[in-house]
Amino acid sequence: MTTIKSRKAKGKQLEDFVADKLRSSGVDINAVRQIGSGSGKRKGDINTGIGWTIECKNSKRFDWSGATKQVRREGMGYQKEVIVYHSDRTPLDDSVAIINLDDFVDLLKAERNNQGQDKILDRYEVKNSLEKAVFFLKKVVKNI
Repeated sequence: MTTIKSRKAKGKQLEDFVADKLRSSGVDINAVRQIGSGSGKRKGDINTGIGWTIECKNSKRFDWSGATKQVRREGMGYQKEVIVYHSDRTPLDDSVAIINLDDFVDLLKAERNNQGQDKILDRYEVKNSLEKAVFFLKKVVKNI
């Protein structure tokens, strides 16, 4: 049976992993594990500026009901909520993020819209016009 100390250590390990993943990916370079999460002004296990309450669960069995209630309570109705679950005895990279279906759809829409914008910049006429604008702006700066 797992002792309380080792359960806490496993939880902290996942929290550190998630915070590091958010920093290294550039999502939030200031993401850190929230010490004493849930207490005080800052809620959730990871302190970020992205508007999501992040609750990490690193356990053999997943208490869906308890985790959902906890993240909703800590999100306090004004932040989006995500539960990061890591199954016991698997690599941390196998952790999964569980989010509300509407939030998932919003993320897919945003990604789809962003892909459309990237393709616009790849079009020859847009790229050519931007290159010309940069050329002429450099000339203006040089003459100032």
